[in-house]
Amino acid sequence: MQHKTIPLVALVVLEELEEVVFLILPHH
Repeated sequence: MQHKTIPLVALVVLEELEEVVFLILPHH
């Protein structure tokens, strides 16, 4: 079960991180 849960959590964190980076970086 944990083997499936860990990648899912990592994917969610990665998506949130992408949003934050997108907000921080200047838009062209």
